Amino acid sequence: TIKMNKMDIGECCVIVDASRSMEGSDTRPLHPFLTSLCILSVLDNVKEVFYVGGQYLKTNIDGREISAIVPYNQTDLWRGLVKAIQTGCKNIIVISDGYENSIKGMFVHTYDYFKEAGYEFNLVHINPVFAAGAKEGSSRNLVPDIKALPVSDYKYLETELLFTQMLTNRDMVKKLLVSKYQKLLGGKEKTK
Repeated sequence: TIKMNKMDIGECCVIVDASRSMEGSDTRPLHPFLTSLCILSVLDNVKEVFYVGGQYLKTNIDGREISAIVPYNQTDLWRGLVKAIQTGCKNIIVISDGYENSIKGMFVHTYDYFKEAGYEFNLVHINPVFAAGAKEGSSRNLVPDIKALPVSDYKYLETELLFTQMLTNRDMVKKLLVSKYQKLLGGKEKTK
C-alpha cells in the first residue's frame, strides 16, 4: 500500500483539463492527464472538481460498473472557471497544459470579468506538460499576470507551490506550512 501525503492549502476547487491535448505524446502517452490526476489526489480540502473536456467511459468489471474520464474533445476551461467561482472558493487550482481552443481567449476574458466585478479568489495554474530541458517560460499561461507552475511530477508540487506562491499568495503558503507543521507534531496546534 502506498500512502500519499496530502497537501492542505485551504479549501479549494480544482479544474482539470481533460481535453485531447492532455493525451500526451507517443513517448509519454497520457502523462499530462495522469500527472493531473496524481496532483489532484494529493490535494486536501478539495470542495469540488470540475473536469473540462474529456469523455466518460463505462465498463463492467467483475459485475461492478466502473466509469472513468479520458482525454477527448476541446478545451473550454472558462466554463470550469465560472463554476468554480460560483462555489465561493477562494483558492482555484487549474491543472492544464494552457491550450484553450473552445473560444480562444475566453478564459482570460472570464477571469478579468470576475476580478473587475469584485470577486475575490486566488488562481493557481499548474501545467503538467512541462518537459525537462524545456526553455524557461515555455509553459503556456492562461492569464498574463499569473505564471503557470510547471510540475511534471506530483511529488514536487509542494515545493513548487511554496517557492512560487510565497510572495503572491501568502495565505495559501501559510496554510500549507501550518498543516505540514501540524502533521510533523502529530496533532492540531492553534495558530494566530
